[in-house]
Amino acid sequence: MSIYHFGALRESLTTSGSAESPENTPAMINNISSAIKEPHKDIGNVTYHLEKTAEILEDLTEKAEGLTDEAEEITEMAYELNEKAFELKEKADELSHHLKALRENGCDDVHARIEGLITPRRRDAVS
Repeated sequence: MSIYHFGALRESLTTSGSAESPENTPAMINNISSAIKEPHKDIGNVTYHLEKTAEILEDLTEKAEGLTDEAEEITEMAYELNEKAFELKEKADELSHHLKALRENGCDDVHARIEGLITPRRRDAVS
């Protein structure tokens, strides 16, 4: 739009012979004024939109930082859960080893009682 005004201004300067026609001077001043004002209006609009875009990007950056913090916390919790699961597996392996030793030594009754205590918990944990 402002390019159009500059093009029209240039054309009017070259075809009107403003130096030779003083009656065209007010029109020329209006054309120059319009051509000068339009770019400032455009620049103002662009500046406004850039400022709004900057605000949006700032908000998104803050949200991304918050999500990053949450992701770090979740990752830390996952590591802790993994450590606990590993500890539980070690204890289960140790218990299984003891049960096997009891069975081999003829302590089936003890094995059955211990197995009865363990098995329901495993079923509850799975469901």
